[in-house]
Amino acid sequence: MEHYLVCGNPSCRFVLDLQEVRKPLRRAEWVFHECPECGSQ
Repeated sequence: MEHYLVCGNPSCRFVLDLQEVRKPLRRAEWVFHECPECGSQ
């Protein structure tokens, strides 16, 4: 699953498919400090 970012909260369903992101992201931009959907770490 190297092309996906998945929230670690078992009750959250946030998944980001990096292949479907329109603007190319650098690896440094992938880092989230919390889930954008539920706010979980």
